[in-house]
Amino acid sequence: MSGNKYRPHICVLPEHDANRQIANGFLTNFNVAIKSINILPIANGWGRVLEEFLQNHAKPVRRNTVSYFILLFDFDAKLEQLGATLASECFENRRELWNHELLRHNLRELDRMPDELRKIIFNSSGP
Repeated sequence: MSGNKYRPHICVLPEHDANRQIANGFLTNFNVAIKSINILPIANGWGRVLEEFLQNHAKPVRRNTVSYFILLFDFDAKLEQLGATLASECFENRRELWNHELLRHNLRELDRMPDELRKIIFNSSGP
């Protein structure tokens, strides 16, 4: 990630190593602007994700209007390929894998993703 906290960026706080693998897989997509995304150390449990975010990140994120935070939970999926496929679908504005019963609860958030956020995540805003 870029060292300038005043530039648009996204921080990802993974629940455990499987989530970190998914996030790393997402970064392997050549359309992703990897310097704009910072994957933080794993939190070791969903409760710790919330605790870590609230104690250490919530206030700074509220003050920084170009900072976004993703709290990453999963259902024990462990494949980086999953993250790469999800990145491709985000970039191409497709929802095949995102419609899987274990992921579909994220669709509302994907639809809310502003174009500005897509510009931070990807090297361009899409096809």
